[in-house]
Amino acid sequence: MKKKRSSFTENQNDGRLSESSRPKKSRIGSRKSKSFVQEAADDSVFGQMLRSAGVILQQAGAPVEIASDQALFQKKIYQCLRKHPRYPSVVQEFITGLESHMEDKENLRSCLLPCVLRVLDGESSANNSYHESLVKLLLGIDILQPKVINTLFEKLPEFMFDGVGEDGLNMPRLIINQFKWLDRVVDCKDLASKLMQLVAVAPVEIQRDIITSLPEILEDTQHDDISKELK
Repeated sequence: MKKKRSSFTENQNDGRLSESSRPKKSRIGSRKSKSFVQEAADDSVFGQMLRSAGVILQQAGAPVEIASDQALFQKKIYQCLRKHPRYPSVVQEFITGLESHMEDKENLRSCLLPCVLRVLDGESSANNSYHESLVKLLLGIDILQPKVINTLFEKLPEFMFDGVGEDGLNMPRLIINQFKWLDRVVDCKDLASKLMQLVAVAPVEIQRDIITSLPEILEDTQHDDISKELK
């Protein structure tokens, strides 16, 4: 049975937002930042909306900072996109900005790792809550999820044959981990198809990572069909 993460979805009947959440605990510990690294300059739709929703991108691959509750961040991004005068085309503008930011490997790494709590001078740092990665938070917004998934699958081949980096991270595994425990998958069949296509061409180690992760990625109803494909 899949566990549920926080996400924002649009009710198809009345257009309202629904939220489901569960407490999150970090396996690597909570991190906090006092913003000693200079903020990255990004005047794109992507950068502007992130700032308005309480997320700060840093230079030099430093951790992404978040100053608001995760569910509130998702709600703000959703509302910014839906209320934008160029909606729905603004969604692609947002994704283009994300892709541009993640062209740099260090920035990509930061977007895939947990955000850090933005602590300003004079504020308490007693909040020990776990923060998802920026990419994972964006995957929790229905109108962004399909395009974010496509972006991640386009990035994977760049690191397909890379081993563990000097930082101890395996980039393909880090990307695959973003798909785990999503509260809702907008197009389950498409995600399953993409994963199976990747299994067909990936090195053995990545194949193993994908296959062992499938129960945490796909819906329970898909498990039998995927098992048959893997035989």
